[in-house]
Amino acid sequence: MGENIDSLLSELAELNENIYNSARDLKSAIEVNGNSVNITGELFRAFHTIKGLGGMSGFSSLSQFSHEVENLLDRIRKAEHPCTFKVVNLLILSTEIIDRFADSIRTIGTDAVEETVLNSFRRKLAEEMNATPVGNGKDSTQLDFLPPGLVRQLNDMELARLKENVRKNHPIYFLDVSFPFESFDTGLRKIQDGINRDGEIIATLPGEEAATDTHISFCLLLASPQPPEDIRELAPDTSVLTMIHEPFPQPDHKTTAPAPAPAPAPAQSSGDRTVKVQLKELDLLLQDMEEMAMVKNQIEATLAPLSSAGEIGHVAQQARFQLNVLEQRIASFQKRVIHYRMVPLASIFRRLESSTIRTAAELGKNIQLIFDDGNARVDKQITDALVEPLIHLLRNAVDHGIENPITRIKRGKPENGRIELTAYQQGSSVFIEIADDGEGMNTATLLKKALGSGLAEKKKKYSDNEILDFIFQPGFSTSKKITDISGRGVGMDVVQTELNKLGGTIRIQTTMGKGSHFYIQIPVTQAILPVFFISSGDTVLGIPSLFVKSIQPYEAGRCVYVQDQLYYRLNEEPFRAIHLPRLLGVDDLETDLRVVVQIRHFDQLFAFLVEDVIEEKEVTITPLKGKLSQLPLFSAICNFSAQSVGYILDVPQLISLLRGSHEQT
Repeated sequence: MGENIDSLLSELAELNENIYNSARDLKSAIEVNGNSVNITGELFRAFHTIKGLGGMSGFSSLSQFSHEVENLLDRIRKAEHPCTFKVVNLLILSTEIIDRFADSIRTIGTDAVEETVLNSFRRKLAEEMNATPVGNGKDSTQLDFLPPGLVRQLNDMELARLKENVRKNHPIYFLDVSFPFESFDTGLRKIQDGINRDGEIIATLPGEEAATDTHISFCLLLASPQPPEDIRELAPDTSVLTMIHEPFPQPDHKTTAPAPAPAPAPAQSSGDRTVKVQLKELDLLLQDMEEMAMVKNQIEATLAPLSSAGEIGHVAQQARFQLNVLEQRIASFQKRVIHYRMVPLASIFRRLESSTIRTAAELGKNIQLIFDDGNARVDKQITDALVEPLIHLLRNAVDHGIENPITRIKRGKPENGRIELTAYQQGSSVFIEIADDGEGMNTATLLKKALGSGLAEKKKKYSDNEILDFIFQPGFSTSKKITDISGRGVGMDVVQTELNKLGGTIRIQTTMGKGSHFYIQIPVTQAILPVFFISSGDTVLGIPSLFVKSIQPYEAGRCVYVQDQLYYRLNEEPFRAIHLPRLLGVDDLETDLRVVVQIRHFDQLFAFLVEDVIEEKEVTITPLKGKLSQLPLFSAICNFSAQSVGYILDVPQLISLLRGSHEQT
């Protein structure tokens, strides 16, 4: 039974992902007034398959839910219901419901989903099903151009699709084709892919020529706005193309009509076989690699005292050479394992989009969502941890960022609010931006709230960035009433904490009346990290390389204190600075500083004053757990060498200290 459930859940997950991808394809097709009938057919088949899976496995609620969505898609593909953006939103919401069914089956063995969730979806589905049908339910389409008796050969679906194409004034053709048996599949696929770009094959009928021992013949009833010569190029030279319905002449709108949506390229099977591996298995491989690296370091330490002269020295030299080769192989293996852990950032978009659409529906707000992953790929462990923080930011954008439709119209804005999530990858970091065109945040109001909460000092002057940082303080909120949706500020401390755990950072820009913009930077992986190692006494510390802008010699004369805050002049410009050994308590006030590490945090620069920089290298890191997680200002540990452990500094936390505390003289 367990294997059957695992198989069901695996197939359900794959179908659900296909539904989401098809829904996004459908959205793109609607935007450019392109061909959506084939996408609708794929969606119908996916829900039909889920209905069958649920029925065969005894999960009647899942089966019934799929049947209800299937009914809507059936009406759309029969041209009895319009295909709109509201339909797309319903389909995306349905993927969230299917996820809930899967979670219930996985955890308790039944398809029990909260009635409130199902009823809310069913109300939206009923509203859509009761919407005005295509043509107000009246069908006066004439099919008198068809040969006598052909109507009786078409089933209800084929007849509905034929009438829809006639209503759209598309040319209708017969295409008589004949293929050798050995090339039938590839030949037919070429025709289907070509026609489906902006038309459709309505039915397959008996051909005029009878089948032979070597050939198969049939007739395709198709609709396509393509020129006849383009259709002929898709078929064998012996094929016969006959137009049976010529469209009525239309005004020339070529300069304004949108181009039809290109059909997605057919998936090509490479013949490669795949196997699924759990993330924890890859973690174990990385641990093995780390242990191998430690053994290599220990061997190097053992060889170090041996002289380079004589036979023993020669053997030691050869051993060191082989150890260098081993080090390269270990590094290559680590990179391969990391590559296998990487997944497209878009893999979490379905959960983000469905949650945001549901929030907007609950609040009665109209939104336009634009997601662009920039082909960024991130460690699977990081994408899983990113979901909740990003959902919170998106829900905030809907709840407290985007105004209601009436307010937006009064302010001269489009009725639909716009929320964009874009991502791009640079080196070992991924940058994620969430922007809305809502009302923005009032820094004066935020400061007043911070003063009232005791978070801000009355006599101190704060910059806009410092005021916006109050949002990330626990419990900070300017909401006049508490809702169960979100609050611009409520829970933002959790968002920042979760991102910090990933080695990421977040900052805000906002303009009153125009919207807010959240900037997030995260590493592509937490498993292997480029790090600059510094020394402070006997302690080895690591600074993630993604934050390091430059490393320069320390000059005591460049230090200056302003109102008890330490600054360091770089290129004659003072930057907030931190005496790292003193802050961490790893050395006394007489520390001999030698190096200044310039830190970049988004568009701001800071200076870390340190004793010395040892080297930069990639290391396998381990997040702090248990009691170690209580260590202040550290985010992870790593094996620096065979004899010592390195502690990875929590740079965002250090920056927070620079902004909010005074450096004592």
